[in-house]
Amino acid sequence: MVNLFSDYWWIGLTDIKTEGSFEWLSGRPLTHTDWYQGTSNQPDNVGALGQTDKKHSRCSSRSSSISISIESALGAFDFLNTEEENGDTDNHHDASVFDHVMSSPDSTAKTADSGIESLAKRLSEDTQLGSSLGSSPLPPTTENDQVDHALVYHLVYCERLLESLGVYGPLKCREIYALDRLQKQADIIDSLIKISENGSDIDLLSVMSSLTEDKSLREFWARCTDQNLLYIQPEKLVTCLDQKYGAQLRSKYERDPKRVLRHLVMRLLDVPNYDPETIKPTCIVTLHQFMTYFKEEGGLQHVDAVASEINMIEKLCCEDSDTVIKTILQLKDVLPQPQCIKILGVLLMGSDTEIADYIESYLRKINKNKESRDKALVVFAEGLEDKTSEIRAGSCKALQILEATESIDRLAYICQTDRSTTVQDQAKAALTSLGEDGRQAFDVTQLTTHGFQGIQVQK
Repeated sequence: MVNLFSDYWWIGLTDIKTEGSFEWLSGRPLTHTDWYQGTSNQPDNVGALGQTDKKHSRCSSRSSSISISIESALGAFDFLNTEEENGDTDNHHDASVFDHVMSSPDSTAKTADSGIESLAKRLSEDTQLGSSLGSSPLPPTTENDQVDHALVYHLVYCERLLESLGVYGPLKCREIYALDRLQKQADIIDSLIKISENGSDIDLLSVMSSLTEDKSLREFWARCTDQNLLYIQPEKLVTCLDQKYGAQLRSKYERDPKRVLRHLVMRLLDVPNYDPETIKPTCIVTLHQFMTYFKEEGGLQHVDAVASEINMIEKLCCEDSDTVIKTILQLKDVLPQPQCIKILGVLLMGSDTEIADYIESYLRKINKNKESRDKALVVFAEGLEDKTSEIRAGSCKALQILEATESIDRLAYICQTDRSTTVQDQAKAALTSLGEDGRQAFDVTQLTTHGFQGIQVQK
């Protein structure tokens, strides 16, 4: 039986106490409830989970609880050291734009390594300390090993998502996506609670039917599983996808299919990169995670869509300008996938003026179609929050071409706060091109920068 509060499982959680730990978790979403009504049922679900946990708890007599402070838990995460340093990043070109774009754009983790082992050691030490002090080291459990594994994964994921809340200023794409994902996690936790109520028996067909009507998804997952029905290892998923789609992808796109499939798994896991050589054996893909992702993406045909997207990105990023131009012309007035759209923004800022002219012409076509324009505006608004300065600058330029007066507040914020002078300059150029409102917004940013907050700029 997996112990919910021992070994390596509470990755990312902070202020954890063996007793009342689910109450701790329910307190975190509650601090956001007044701001974000979208997560209103999250505390209820976690509270229900706490009640389920109490029924099976074998820690009724503990003299003290095992507690991990926020500082110590965060200190266990080696991946935090990879965070972007402050300052202008214009001169950092160690990785290609392709590598940046191919990393998951809105993932909530900084790396696929979650620091499990280092945190596990601390948990183990604290557990041994609690035992030596006369406290029972046996933590609560739902009495269902598979549910325990899945619950821990999704609860930790909730903690990661909570870190994206409370973002101030007009740039809230990451926050909006986190709220949407938190709502989905609330539903997943509710489903897992219901599964745990049936004891150790799991009716896989019934569970899958409650998650999706897509028969192909249910059949595929059933073929992937063995003794564990609620989760599998990521590489097991890659292998199963390769067996089903590998020959097709290799023939159609002339590439190693596993590269495409691992990129897909990276997105599914919501991590910025996925390397089977470094991924920890404790990393899992849950049934609920799998079904939620593919249901949103339209089913298993999403596999080919990802391959097509990667193929287009590689063509747009190649050194042969003729290939790039041909790829742009093939778009006509159709929008590609979001990552491809961001690449177009980057190319706008490149040294090849001919390519930039073709992209500008393409965006002006998009500007004439309201539905396409609205979708493009969303992508470039996301681009303003990207970790890569080239994408942020390109998004500013694209918003200028699309005459995006709707984005004036965002551009003004970027103009005032971005660490890259190139991005700031491009945001300024975009603002000053957006009529009187844009110029006024820029003037206000200049006054604020020089300490004149609150002064009104007359039109």
